[in-house]
Amino acid sequence: MDTDHEKPQSLHGKSPVLLLGQLARFNLVGIVNTAVDFAVFFLLDSLGLPYLPAQACSYACGIVNSYLCNKYWTFGTPGLKAGEMMRFVTVNLAGLGISLLLVYLFHGLLGLTLFPAKTAATFFTMLLSFFGNRLWVFRNAARSPGPAR
Repeated sequence: MDTDHEKPQSLHGKSPVLLLGQLARFNLVGIVNTAVDFAVFFLLDSLGLPYLPAQACSYACGIVNSYLCNKYWTFGTPGLKAGEMMRFVTVNLAGLGISLLLVYLFHGLLGLTLFPAKTAATFFTMLLSFFGNRLWVFRNAARSPGPAR
């Protein structure tokens, strides 16, 4: 049954252990996504694909991996739902926009070097992405204690 129209869960009254466990799984998935992205990128590059199409393909592979791993392991939600997928894409596009804005703010306007600017932007974007996914994309998982069994 598609429950895309249910009210999002709030953080109030939820176990901090549940929240921290989901955050830890979310970050582990992020590390795996980065590895998938890099592996696919350099594989396609070694096969002679130009770097921009290789980047688009590798990024897309990371996003698909992110959706599936976060859906089933981080938040433990069953079934594929079109609305959920669209919300996931929206959160990821918003995260990309926010990260671009923050890197520009920290580096371009505030004068930080790129490494701390990128690190700060990544930290804020990760938090916003986690809560966007938890409270909007996979909102019904806020009730469950962990991954789907």
